Amino acid sequence: MVEEIEKYANLRLYRAGQPEKIFQNWIEQNLWVFGVEYTKNMMPEK
Repeated sequence: MVEEIEKYANLRLYRAGQPEKIFQNWIEQNLWVFGVEYTKNMMPEK
């Protein structure tokens, strides 16, 4: 997994030396999906 992530330019943001850290980086970059920011970004304004 650590080597494979280097092959994809769109995943390089999540690079890390170990698989657990890659997952942590993804969560930290995409945390808005799980909270209020998701609603703000995905719901049309009234």
